Amino acid sequence: MSAVFWTMSRAAGLLAYALLTTSVVFGLVLSTGLLDGRVSRARSLDVHRAVSTAGLGLLAWHALALLGDRHVAFGPLALAVPFVSSYRPLAVAAGIVAGYGVALVYASFSLRKVIGPRAFRWVHYASFAAYGLATAHAIFAGSDTARGPVWGLYLGSLVVVGSLVALRVAYAVRRARARAPSPAAPGPRY
Repeated sequence: MSAVFWTMSRAAGLLAYALLTTSVVFGLVLSTGLLDGRVSRARSLDVHRAVSTAGLGLLAWHALALLGDRHVAFGPLALAVPFVSSYRPLAVAAGIVAGYGVALVYASFSLRKVIGPRAFRWVHYASFAAYGLATAHAIFAGSDTARGPVWGLYLGSLVVVGSLVALRVAYAVRRARARAPSPAAPGPRY
């Protein structure tokens, strides 16, 4: 029976990672306006929220299924507190911290009016750290990392998210330059 829980956890983990990637992608698409004119921002935001909700649910399933696994024997503390697990402690700790980061970013959807747009944006920057930690967790704690399709998921995710981050940074630099006052024309020399 233990193999069933291990398999459920692996499947939920892979799906949660795919949805985390999709959520980050939609967040970057919203912040860059990349699909404006093709897909309404409201629709993109709805997809972003729905994918985030599903991803968080699968993340919980990923962790809870491990409670039934008798081979590695994860207990509640090992699933909630970084560095308690004896199974690949650094990689599991990265996953735990990533999970808390994802939950924090998700909670900010409901708290946006309370915390304001600036804090909301800063909390959302934490999604990049959560994504990086989740990727490290997946690669170094995942038992399926060596399989071609799984490695393809991780590599594809990194390429897409990395490209969109680069585009986002380029847009931010361009906006900052456009807002900066132009240097004054040199005056006459005497």
